[in-house]
Amino acid sequence: MRKEPYLKKQHPGIQLFALFGVMFVSLIIFNMLAIPLIQNLYGIDLMAETALDDLKDKNVLSARRLLAFLIQAGFFLLPCLIFAQLVSYREENYLRTQGKIDWKNMVLVFFISIFSIPVINFLAFLNAQIDLSSFPSTEAEDNFQIAILSVENFQGFSINLFVFAVMPALVEELFFRSVLLRFFFRSSKNMHLAVITGGAIFAFMHFRPDQFIPMTAMGILYGYIFFRTGNIWYSITAHFLNNASAVTFHYLTATGHADESILTYGTGENETIPLVISFLLLTGSVILLF
Repeated sequence: MRKEPYLKKQHPGIQLFALFGVMFVSLIIFNMLAIPLIQNLYGIDLMAETALDDLKDKNVLSARRLLAFLIQAGFFLLPCLIFAQLVSYREENYLRTQGKIDWKNMVLVFFISIFSIPVINFLAFLNAQIDLSSFPSTEAEDNFQIAILSVENFQGFSINLFVFAVMPALVEELFFRSVLLRFFFRSSKNMHLAVITGGAIFAFMHFRPDQFIPMTAMGILYGYIFFRTGNIWYSITAHFLNNASAVTFHYLTATGHADESILTYGTGENETIPLVISFLLLTGSVILLF
């Protein structure tokens, strides 16, 4: 008789506590590995308060990319893989990574992702109208994002695409949809409440109040895609396409192949009609998917 996974029949609250415990320990281990690794590779002492402040230093940008990768792997990916082994048998496919891909649905997910870009930009514009002076400033994070994504060579663009599009899409969808969203559903027995709650938590854990509304909307969209398809690869694809578009648009503007207005398309005075059309096409694509 095979041994039952340790947490399989435990209360969801205990399982959730175990998940965050694994995440905490994993993050500490990865941070301990990051300090000597970045010191050896780039000569940067992460223990220094201003170690990663000089955004004109290419070593600092490279160190930040590596640190972002390690945090994604340590805080999200590895804990999800460990947790899945603790709560399920291997053949149960707890993370919903198996199953046949319906390419008609995948095409719809592609169009949903493309049509959502102007809508998400408009929601970000609305979010920017809210007085956030009581929250910590996001200027430093904005400067970092501009500096690290505004590369002018294809190698840098490829690295950014992997670190800021492929990895976040993979690890965040495994955590927020395959694991966390299902906790909310088991607790509430209500798909819509679970998806909305999951979307809000998704936005909150990015610690960007200036982007809370659009990120909540994206989290809700990915949640419904996950519930509709039952396969995590669809929401991973949607998440990747959204992030990849941002990385690509910054690369195109940095190399002079596109105007900076492409970064906020959907918010301009003359872009109301394209925004409405995008919203209608997005709505139609979502209806077709469901």
